Amino acid sequence: MKRILSVVLVMITVLSLCACGESKQPVGLEVGFGRCLIVPDYEVQLAGGAATRVAKGAQDNQYITCIALRQNGETYIVGTMDFICAEDVFVDPAKALMSEVTGVPEENIMLNATHTHAGVDTLGLWGPMAMDDKNAAFMET
Repeated sequence: MKRILSVVLVMITVLSLCACGESKQPVGLEVGFGRCLIVPDYEVQLAGGAATRVAKGAQDNQYITCIALRQNGETYIVGTMDFICAEDVFVDPAKALMSEVTGVPEENIMLNATHTHAGVDTLGLWGPMAMDDKNAAFMET
C-alpha cells in the first residue's frame, strides 16, 4: 500500500500545482497523474495459465497508475494495478489509506486491476508461493 500511497502523493502534488488560486469563477478541470513500479525483486508465482510459472524480475515492467480529477471542489481518483485481480481485502484498506492521506472520500476512489496473466498471483490460485510471507509483505507495501 506504500506504493499506492506514493502514487497518490505525486498526484496530489500535481493537482496542487494545477490549482488556479482563489476564484469566484468555476475552475476548469484539474488533472494529476502518477505511476509507481511494482515489480518484486524476488521469485514470484505468476497468475494465469495451466502450469505453475515462477519468475524473478520482469520482461515488461508492471505499475500502479493513478489519475486524479478535480473540478469545482470535487476530486476523484482512479487507479489501475497491473495485477490479475483487485480483491476487496486489498482494495478496501488501500482506498481507506488513500482517503485518509488525500482527504478524497472513499466513494470517490476507484481501484481496479488490468487482469494481467503475466504478473504476481495475488489470488493464490496458481500455486503455494502466492500465499507465502514474501508475497503478503509485497501486497502490504
